[in-house]
Parts: sequence; structure tokens; C-alpha cells
Amino acid sequence: MAAAESAFSSARALYRNDPAVYEELGQIYRAQKRCDRAVPIFDEGLGRHPDAILLRSRLIECLLAVGDTVRARTLAREAVNRGQSEFAATLRRLER
Repeated sequence: MAAAESAFSSARALYRNDPAVYEELGQIYRAQKRCDRAVPIFDEGLGRHPDAILLRSRLIECLLAVGDTVRARTLAREAVNRGQSEFAATLRRLER
């Protein structure tokens, strides 16, 4: 995992226009149950790639894991407003 983390950290500096770099680096931390470290990575990636469904989904999952339900709900609502209907069920669940 350390080698993968190092490789994707380097890739992040080189390939900022590739959402997969943020997805994979954040996923390394998420798999280690380190959403505290994954959230900033996913957040940066989503800021650069606002239509990236996988990035948004993983960011929402990590926000819920760290207890930030308000921000997770906001991101789900933004997605639905952008026409990303795959987030409608998540939004309904978070609005209960």
C-alpha cells in the first residue's frame, strides 16, 4: 500500500486533470479506514471534476464515515440538481 500511495501521490501532482488519480489515491486511504485522509483528496478531485460520479460517491461515503452528514447531504443534493439521478436514493436517505 505504501508504494501505491507514493505512486498516486506523484501522479496527483502530474495528472491533475485525470479524476482517476484522485479516485485511486483517496480509495487507498478509504480502504485503510482513513477517511480523514481520503476526504481532502476526494474533495480536491471533485473540485476539479464536479461531474465525476465515483469521486462524489466516495466523498459522500467518507463524509458519512467521519460524521459529516450535513456536507454529505449537500453533495448528494448538488448531484441531483446536476442531473445525476444515481444520487437520488442517497439524498432521500440523508434527508430523513
